[in-house]
Amino acid sequence: MLTNRVERDRHDPCRKGGPTMAPSLINWGEGEARAWGERTHVARHDLDGLDLFARNGIARIIDAMPRSAVHAYTMGDDPCDGATWRRGDVADLTGLQLLDIVDQGRLWLNIVGAGQHVPELGAIVDELYGEVSSTVGDAWSTLKATLLVSSPSAQVFYHADNQPNALWHIRGEKKVFVYPCREPYVSVRQLDSIAAGYADEQLPYDPAWDASAEVIDLQPGEVAWWPQNSPHRVVNAPGEPSVSLSVEHRTTASTRTERRQRADFHLRRTFGLTPPPGKWLDPVTLVAGSALAKVAPKQRARNERAVSFVVDPEAEGGVKSLA
Repeated sequence: MLTNRVERDRHDPCRKGGPTMAPSLINWGEGEARAWGERTHVARHDLDGLDLFARNGIARIIDAMPRSAVHAYTMGDDPCDGATWRRGDVADLTGLQLLDIVDQGRLWLNIVGAGQHVPELGAIVDELYGEVSSTVGDAWSTLKATLLVSSPSAQVFYHADNQPNALWHIRGEKKVFVYPCREPYVSVRQLDSIAAGYADEQLPYDPAWDASAEVIDLQPGEVAWWPQNSPHRVVNAPGEPSVSLSVEHRTTASTRTERRQRADFHLRRTFGLTPPPGKWLDPVTLVAGSALAKVAPKQRARNERAVSFVVDPEAEGGVKSLA
């Protein structure tokens, strides 16, 4: 039984219909400032009211993107069978055609770097994170926005992201399971390998771990976040497609964590050195590991899944497998 549900702030002033409505994209308070980056939390936003995130606006975003930045995936039903996560080619389909196929199929579209290719979206992300920064007192070295458009009942398998991000939900409903960032849910070695690029972000999953998960029933107009590297998985509700904006926000602290993980990986791989669990290497060894990490650049093969299908409106589920 799932009991660890993430509660909303019942007095959130930004909740639609609340006593005050600021002309901003968020209207957070001290609760959000304390929770940001430290614990799993859900807050309100007003992105879902913008015309850019209506159906025609999303189609325009897709049409403005280079085809290489519109990543299509399909997957099976079993949350334990991550091998069914497959990469596809969207060919020359228009944004509206892709949305029609997503409505009826089993697809997950990652529209990568959308803020860079669509100035209107880039300006919204900059405004949004300017407001977040003013509230939480954090600053970003880089922001990377990916628009997620996915079919009813589609899922993303159990995985851990390298950098912190927030999931700004806009359309449909989805359930997010967030797990503790410790063994047995994820190991230090797994996180080090992910940071160094030598392992996929996807992780082995045991359904028994759901008893320890924090569960978010994410609604339109809500944003969820969790601590850096926390394993999680996502399942869309049936009946309606889902639209979210995932924004990776790299900070000085998160970059330092990544560099330490990469140093740990290369020192272990080259010299067999391993820090005690939960502790970082001493400064001298860390400098040596960082130097090794620079000599051995971060691998990228984990992000280069072979294309195994073409998105096709005539095929079942919109998926036409390649021979």
